[in-house]
Amino acid sequence: KILSLIQGTSLKKLVVEEILVATGRTPNAELTNVKQTSVRLDKHGFVKTNAFMETNVPGIFALGDVVGKYAFKHSANLEAEVCLQNLFAKKKKKVNYKAMPHAVFSSPQIAGVGLTEQQARLLKKNFVVGKYYYSHTGMGAALKEENGFVKFVVDEKTDKILGCHIIGPHASTLIHEVLVVMRKGNGKITSITDTVHIHPALSEVVERAGLNT
Repeated sequence: KILSLIQGTSLKKLVVEEILVATGRTPNAELTNVKQTSVRLDKHGFVKTNAFMETNVPGIFALGDVVGKYAFKHSANLEAEVCLQNLFAKKKKKVNYKAMPHAVFSSPQIAGVGLTEQQARLLKKNFVVGKYYYSHTGMGAALKEENGFVKFVVDEKTDKILGCHIIGPHASTLIHEVLVVMRKGNGKITSITDTVHIHPALSEVVERAGLNT
């Protein structure tokens, strides 16, 4: 099979074994007769919830794909924790979707969080990009990984990480260092670049991409 790709103004062709087309999902809340409970749906058919994951009907909570936020198991896990606390604890908790990551367990793996370069431009952000290839690190060379890389999108003035994207072996694991900084730390790239990274661990590629910003 031949896949035609447009990159800039040039047309490229890629020979592949199979082509997978992901067209998205449509909600089917009507199959559960949600309307009979007076629970409100949005215009797309997803269950509407507030910041506490509660619907308009007191005591009825919703989470996961049915609420239409993120179609990830890990985001559903987060929502489940919030629902559990709000059901049984006195102190209520709001859901926090900050720095929600994603990953594709393909070959190579793909992982990311936050804005891409294109999204940052559309939002008129002043940013710099730092990129580093696996092959320029000791472990990357040992793995003979020629194409893998880590890319950071960083606010030029504040040093805050706007996004990070990784393609290559263990991408879904390497991204977690960035998530901690963005979600619970000060959000700055210096939190990564000032941290001593073990040599020749693969995580050196994350540090060096940060140093290139």
